[in-house]
Amino acid sequence: MRACARGVEPIGDDALEYTRAPGAVKTWRRISDCELRLSDARWHSTPNSGWLYFEAEMIKLPESDEELLRECEVETFRSSGPGGQHVNKTQSAVRLRHPRSGVVVTSQQERSQHRNKAICLQKLRGKIERLNYRPARRVPTRVPRSAKNRTLEEKARRSRIKRLRSKPSGDE
Repeated sequence: MRACARGVEPIGDDALEYTRAPGAVKTWRRISDCELRLSDARWHSTPNSGWLYFEAEMIKLPESDEELLRECEVETFRSSGPGGQHVNKTQSAVRLRHPRSGVVVTSQQERSQHRNKAICLQKLRGKIERLNYRPARRVPTRVPRSAKNRTLEEKARRSRIKRLRSKPSGDE
């Protein structure tokens, strides 16, 4: 990685892979800010570790199933498991691949390819919905004065109880 005024740039083929793994250490090359304006600025090597987070945009799906099927790559195959000769001879299992998002869903629980396709569409919409979910930002709230007073009263009460438990000193 190269960190300078332009940001962070990967150095080498595996630089990004190292930073995605937890606990991996990779050497980053950077120019310090004070030397950035000098013509003979030196590169500094810094061992560093961390994560790279990529913010994904929201995935929009068409409302109708026909349009969504036109967007997806549909693959049929023979399903496995119980069902006898019917399952072994017909290609009733369906795999849907949504190229824009990279989501892949399969279904082989029904004997009919059409029902499996409908199940795959439901699963795909559910997965995309989970991928699009962004939790609401938490707004820190101020602790009310009454809660602070209750805490202080409880501390004072506990302190009195502990003082009563201790042995009396020779002064008293």
